[in-house]
Amino acid sequence: MQKNIITLVKMQAIDDKIAVKMKLKEALPAQLQHLKDNVSEAKMAVDEADEQRKLAILEQKNRELLISENKEKSVKYESQLSSIKNNKEYKALNTEIALISVTNGNLENEIISFMEQENQNKEILAEREKYMAERVGELKAQEDILNKQIGELDGEMDVLKAERSIYAKSLPKNYFLKYKQLIINRNRKAVAFDQGGACSACGFKIRPQIIIELDKMNKLIFCENCNRFLIKNTHY
Repeated sequence: MQKNIITLVKMQAIDDKIAVKMKLKEALPAQLQHLKDNVSEAKMAVDEADEQRKLAILEQKNRELLISENKEKSVKYESQLSSIKNNKEYKALNTEIALISVTNGNLENEIISFMEQENQNKEILAEREKYMAERVGELKAQEDILNKQIGELDGEMDVLKAERSIYAKSLPKNYFLKYKQLIINRNRKAVAFDQGGACSACGFKIRPQIIIELDKMNKLIFCENCNRFLIKNTHY
């Protein structure tokens, strides 16, 4: 029985190491996702700046089209002036031509404003594209490193699992199945120790009679609260 108890302790020590490596492995994809999120955010910023740039160009073209249409109207109205005999109509048409001129002047000012916006957006776009390229480069570099680390952790865990399997084969099947169940259902802690008269895993106070039984090491003892294997600290 003492041999089985020692085997359980050794298996738990191995599973503790596996748990640490599993935690490290779980953290690595999160780091990778963070880098991917950075790239996605950078791309969204680039797309936004490019959209603003395109919008400024579109607004320029729309106003250029309006100016062109207004000029055609103005030429048409001017050609009609010589044929008008009525003074009132002549003044009205002249007013319309003058209004077109003012409108076109305002449109030209707006075009200049949109051209300035376009230039500003080009600068912003260039900065954001540079930032995105840096984030993409960072992702690629770290992705290779993180994937390598994940592979190394997998390899180390495989070695530990193989070592644990050797110990597991020496255990009676019912002990191993109990151990496996506890590892799965008890946060990878199947073995607990007497820690100052309490279970090291759940803190449940151990009865004096149980402590005496732990010293004997002639049978397996389970915590009366969490049901883990309970072992005297001095026996590992």
